[in-house]
Amino acid sequence: MKNKTNKLAKILSTITLTNIIVAFCALTLSFSMPVFAKPLTAPATATEIANLNTALKIQQKNQCITELDRANGWIITFMEEPLSLKEETTDNLKTRICYRNTLRFLQNDGTEKTITELSKVNKNQTTGCSEKAETIMKNTTLVNQLKISYSCRAIMAILAKGGTSFIEAYIGLIYRWAAGLVGLIAVAVIIISSIQISFAGGETEAVNKAKGRIIKSIAGIAVLFLSGLILYTTNPTFFTR
Repeated sequence: MKNKTNKLAKILSTITLTNIIVAFCALTLSFSMPVFAKPLTAPATATEIANLNTALKIQQKNQCITELDRANGWIITFMEEPLSLKEETTDNLKTRICYRNTLRFLQNDGTEKTITELSKVNKNQTTGCSEKAETIMKNTTLVNQLKISYSCRAIMAILAKGGTSFIEAYIGLIYRWAAGLVGLIAVAVIIISSIQISFAGGETEAVNKAKGRIIKSIAGIAVLFLSGLILYTTNPTFFTR
């Protein structure tokens, strides 16, 4: 009797183990079926690849820096983070706002291609970005299929006749940017401190702290004004570029 019970237990355990294996395989297959059933993405057509290759064609015709600039002996430097979006021109110095267009995508052979063009704003555009590339980016199916990425951002080009002119221009850009920022902060501190004095309710400590901030801000504006006066006296064209 005992032997029969052991045999029955072995049979049941074998059946149970077999059922578990079968169930696991069936479950795995059921999860795998949608993956295998999903159609593979078709390769891009020749027309789509051609459109990508010519997406920056207009930018190629509207170059920000030309061969004539290089032939005339200009020293060309690019600032990827422009301190000003204003273009200025003198005999020894020029600043231009350019747009760096970068388009990347996978070709049908799996290799990545990168196209970069540095363009400027023409008469028919508000920016130097490629309208064709921006239109292509709206095709989400193609973008996902070819891993397309497109970026367009403004940069500043500084063209100088010599190293001295370039250094002077760079210092001038930094000074004007910093002066504007400091002046804005100083005025904001004065306004906020004045409001704090109004709502202090006669609290001496709060009023004194606010007055101290106002005095320091006025002193900062005075120093900024005097430094600008000194720079203008030494070089009258410092603020006119």
